[in-house]
Amino acid sequence: VIVPKEIKILVSRFHLVSYNMLAPYDFNVELSSYMIEESERIFANLYMYHSKLPNKEDYEPLAIGYANKNFPWLFYVLESFDRDRITRGTVDKKYLKLEEWMEECDFINEYLRQELGKQSLYDAIIKACKFYIRKWKNEMRVLPSKIEMERMYIKDDLYAITEIIISLYKFVKELVAKYKYGTKFQCEFTIAVRSTVQEVLTKAMIPQIDGVPQTRDEDENDKYKHHDIIGEFTLNMKENDLPYAHRKIKDKKQMVADLHDAFDEFKGKIDEGKYEERPSTFNESKTKEEKEKYYTPFPKQRRFCCFVDRREYYNEVSFHKQLSTRMGMFGMMGMFGRMGSMGRRRGRGRGKGRGGFGGGPDGMMGDDGMMQMPMYEWRKDEKRVNRDQDVDEITFYTPDDQFLPIDDENPKNGIYPESHFDILHTSMIPELKIWDDKKEDKHQVHDGIKGITSLHGAMLNVQFQIERFDEIRMYIHWHNQCLRLHPQDFWLVLPRFFVKDYMKNAEFPNDTAFHEKIKKEFTFPDKYFEYFYKYISLYGQQPKEWIDKPTEVKYVN
Repeated sequence: VIVPKEIKILVSRFHLVSYNMLAPYDFNVELSSYMIEESERIFANLYMYHSKLPNKEDYEPLAIGYANKNFPWLFYVLESFDRDRITRGTVDKKYLKLEEWMEECDFINEYLRQELGKQSLYDAIIKACKFYIRKWKNEMRVLPSKIEMERMYIKDDLYAITEIIISLYKFVKELVAKYKYGTKFQCEFTIAVRSTVQEVLTKAMIPQIDGVPQTRDEDENDKYKHHDIIGEFTLNMKENDLPYAHRKIKDKKQMVADLHDAFDEFKGKIDEGKYEERPSTFNESKTKEEKEKYYTPFPKQRRFCCFVDRREYYNEVSFHKQLSTRMGMFGMMGMFGRMGSMGRRRGRGRGKGRGGFGGGPDGMMGDDGMMQMPMYEWRKDEKRVNRDQDVDEITFYTPDDQFLPIDDENPKNGIYPESHFDILHTSMIPELKIWDDKKEDKHQVHDGIKGITSLHGAMLNVQFQIERFDEIRMYIHWHNQCLRLHPQDFWLVLPRFFVKDYMKNAEFPNDTAFHEKIKKEFTFPDKYFEYFYKYISLYGQQPKEWIDKPTEVKYVN
């Protein structure tokens, strides 16, 4: 049977549009003032993006997506720029600015700006993209910067880290396949790396005194040494009474199976509900009815985390009371002064007064003759505990902010890409407080750790934003930088922040056999962005002809 061309086009268009697979030219960009104002009412509260113009033109880029079935149009434009920026930096070794990309992009410059005459939309895209970059998506640096003062590197096996990331990808894909198509959730895997190294690019001027160079203080040298802050991770789970599941990965080839096994145990504890939820960042909570309607079965519209421990060591922390070293400022001088004056009055010489503390073992006399108690303080001690370097450990747990917005088809409550980034910026690993050796009080080991917290590059956070099985946004967050992961990034981008002379890291960028293995096991998990990017990328544009042969606009759908 021969299907007529017209029927084939209609069926193809229906299939693509019904599944939200759209190219840049497929969108209606002619928006009413009502639609722009409506998008402002929604997104100004959600993302704190406020217009400075009376006619609300700054909201046009957001309104395009809102008017087209809530398609993440602006985010796709921004991510298309970022992908071209990565390519320009890694392949052409040149930095691509947002304004330069806008000028070179046929869709934005020739179509929106010149053919449709939408200069205000063009300007608004630049403003909104810069806001998004500052708020959520700090650029992953692939070229040296002239303003860098120091540079961090991960001291770990890049081959092993790559295998872990691919195992996480496989686990998430298999997990998503178990649930109804369109089940949204978010998960983050924090890889605590072996160690970190800092390269100092600028050094402070050290003065000379009488022609003799002065040396840097010891504290300055210690500042750049890798130091564990997180401590014993499972202790954090116990102290905060969080539901968690822990496993030791003894066979790396079985990591995906171990992830499933640990997750099933973790999910069972969540379903039992025999734990008290910690308050969220903004003290928001969900009712029992809301949980049953919108957040069941777990992890529907929820967020969970997993700590992947590869650290060389962790610090075992304890607290004990000791006499304050600051005592001399407040009491010691007065004590000795009082003792001396007492001795002189008694004719027995300096320093021979009574009592070690000028009045008894538990107190001392001040100059005013009043008894002063000695000052005590809590001392934090850290004991290095070396980990088994042949065994990685995984721990699934719930962060403080674990509920995504309620997705009830009301635009004000929808789950947007921005929602996933927002919740990542609030909380991840809760603060840790432990009892001192006398059980008198609890003391803070570390503050709460967010999903973008750097810790001097000690954590590599792999984030998955799941919309549906074939629309998964996968990001690497490291040292206040963000990268949407594509297969080629494993050998073009990741080696740039790993120590080259550690293990076989120097071989990784040119190991074509391993690159082929990556391509076979890891495919870009978002066909919708891939489709959009294909028709907007600078590297997919048709070559420019002579001036009398203008670029032809090709409408895809």
